[in-house]
Amino acid sequence: MSAILCPSCGSDNCQSFSILNAHGTSVVNTSTRTAGVGVGRGGLGVGTAKSRTTGTQQTAVGAMTAAPAKKRLRWQVILSIVLVLFGLSKITHGIGIVMLIVGLALAYWGYTRLRYNQNVWPQLYSDWQLKFLCNKCGTVFVNQPSYTSPADEEVASTVE
Repeated sequence: MSAILCPSCGSDNCQSFSILNAHGTSVVNTSTRTAGVGVGRGGLGVGTAKSRTTGTQQTAVGAMTAAPAKKRLRWQVILSIVLVLFGLSKITHGIGIVMLIVGLALAYWGYTRLRYNQNVWPQLYSDWQLKFLCNKCGTVFVNQPSYTSPADEEVASTVE
């Protein structure tokens, strides 16, 4: 396997965006319990508390090298269905027509997001998988894999 070289400085100290993102992203899942006792005008008071934190934490490099995100659809679909159904049930009233129009507009917006996820996002993700960062000079570049067919290898071996 050949080393991936930076096109700017020639260094082989390069890492893929997917590796950099994985190293720069941490999952946070913590919980805390506490208790306290206090004395005041009303007498003695006792209290307890429990908290939980979940989420992700990213370094600057982890965020910079994040994969392209798909567009979310859930609330547009649910709201558009509700608005269209209510709009159809109240079609004789002015509000029903407004709800129907807004519901159809949301449905169209959701459709455009779905088409993005199906047609645009796969290419963006594929391009992201080929991106690298040079750790020496900071250049971001796309590593185009070179494929050789068995016929090319046969020709190369007969020439040698």
